[in-house]
Amino acid sequence: MPDLLTAEGLRRFSATAAAHVADETVPGLVALVARGDQVHVEALGSLSVGGPPVQRDSLFRIASITKPVTGAATLALIREGLLALDEPVDRLLPELAARRVLRRMDGPLDDTGPAGRPVTVRDLLTFTFGFGVTAEMFTAEQPWPVVAQADALHLSTIGPPELPVLRPTPMFESQCAPSRARFMLHPGDARATAKRSGRAARSRTSP
Repeated sequence: MPDLLTAEGLRRFSATAAAHVADETVPGLVALVARGDQVHVEALGSLSVGGPPVQRDSLFRIASITKPVTGAATLALIREGLLALDEPVDRLLPELAARRVLRRMDGPLDDTGPAGRPVTVRDLLTFTFGFGVTAEMFTAEQPWPVVAQADALHLSTIGPPELPVLRPTPMFESQCAPSRARFMLHPGDARATAKRSGRAARSRTSP
């Protein structure tokens, strides 16, 4: 059957899972892939830095649960042929089309150039579309313009929502905010990755 898990596919699956532990993105993980009655599980690394090894039935605390749920739903749509992993998102999210990128992450908001390429579905799933935070934001003597304006619009790109966000926001306003955004990095730039480890940083955009 063409839908069965293949030895080559499982090899690539295992290598991808192992790479996340090898480069210290995470101390450990459990990864599972299934097709019909076939189930393959990888349990790699440790539960914490220097902690006990990960088991198949290890318990994990998960935050920002919307991310894995949205990722799983998106992959299901890709499997159904409704989306392509590397297609531009312009038709789905026109507010992210024709984006402008800051020439310097800490530079003025009007000093921009065109994005090197469109934002893709893959960029959104891997947080490499130019949006996030970097460590330099928190060590700068003065707030970066991109950060100051994001805060002024209560975008709450990191941490708990700010109180103004808890109030009802007109749909038009919430949709237009991203359309005025300036990316800090070009789509696909790994520095924009929203990694959670202490050694990594995310990029952030602002209108």
